Amino acid sequence: MKFFILTSLAISLVTLFSYKANSQVTSRSFQDTLSSSQMKIILSSIQNQSLVGIGEAEHGKKEYYDVKSQLVKSLIKEKGFTVMAFEGSMNSFERINEYVKGDSNIDVKKFLYEANVTNDSLLHHVFHTQEILDLINWIKTYNATHKKKVSIVGFDFQNPTLLVNDINKQLKTTGNKATVPDDSLTYFTGSLNKATLVYEEFYRNYMTYPEIIGIYKEDKLIAMAKNSSQRVEEVKNYVDRKFPDSKDSLVSKLKINLNALTALSKIFLDPNGAMERDKNMYENISYYKNLHKGEKTIVWAHNGHLSERDLVTGNGSRFYWMGYYLRQQFKSDFLTIGIHQNMKCASPPISSVKGSPLQVLVRKAIQVTAKCFEDNDNAVLINIVKPKVEKAQFLY
Repeated sequence: MKFFILTSLAISLVTLFSYKANSQVTSRSFQDTLSSSQMKIILSSIQNQSLVGIGEAEHGKKEYYDVKSQLVKSLIKEKGFTVMAFEGSMNSFERINEYVKGDSNIDVKKFLYEANVTNDSLLHHVFHTQEILDLINWIKTYNATHKKKVSIVGFDFQNPTLLVNDINKQLKTTGNKATVPDDSLTYFTGSLNKATLVYEEFYRNYMTYPEIIGIYKEDKLIAMAKNSSQRVEEVKNYVDRKFPDSKDSLVSKLKINLNALTALSKIFLDPNGAMERDKNMYENISYYKNLHKGEKTIVWAHNGHLSERDLVTGNGSRFYWMGYYLRQQFKSDFLTIGIHQNMKCASPPISSVKGSPLQVLVRKAIQVTAKCFEDNDNAVLINIVKPKVEKAQFLY
């Protein structure tokens, strides 16, 4: 889910071997997924890493989703990965996790649709596809026959309504534990509800990058964004003061949700605020890694977010993509598999793609480079030649 144009990203993904990539190119023509020999190369490349990012050059592409789903299933079955983290709403994927753990009353299609509520049609359907639904149902079936269940989590904030609803529930529960007066709870929940109305409007009308830029130019919208951000900050400061060192799991989750809402609010305050999203997504992954200690995690994201480089804005501000923070914390325990086309950071338009290779690049270097895939040195490169890359199948 992009708030900004990613085609200019210089993406640096992970390296796996010390020999040249072109000595490891294997091709498979006009197939939907990796061959068994290609999959064996990838799986043998994954040593003891407990965090594997699987990236895509574009959201909403069937072939990317098919290959990524194949990789996910193999990592679960053959490498013992038991946490599946998606670049979507934390709060929506919590409900989907209940579904794969056996609650068939959960409307999984609804929550896949609500995993990203932007007004951009493609991005709103980024998980609301038949390909993702099939993967979710595969995990549900897998869990039904295995003692060690696979958990599904989201690590983004893309649904302000679900996010604030969960915060308000957690405020009431933690507030009652701390004997907070009811009028304080009413004030805080009411204040957040007012902020939510603003963010819902922004998500309906201002979620492409040019539209977000437009917010910074209109006094009324600026005032709405500032007022809502102040409401969020007030609640966050209260919780931080009230529970400074709490080890309570509910308080920890409340703080994670408030941090996500704070990052969301910054998008509408400053053109550079969107970059806070990557840091927040890293913090959420770190939270879930800690929550699922000793378990292996798969991160499903855009190639851009898995980049380890920095970005310097026009005013000299420096920001980092999510992959940079993950590398700093997890070092060689973090590995990335990038899926793309034509050795470009993002795919060309569908209409221009004929017989071009879908390429899977496996790397695990710690170094940061400024070029997209930096000549492919020290990588495993696998080609699947496709006549074209299609859009994923939207559910409705």
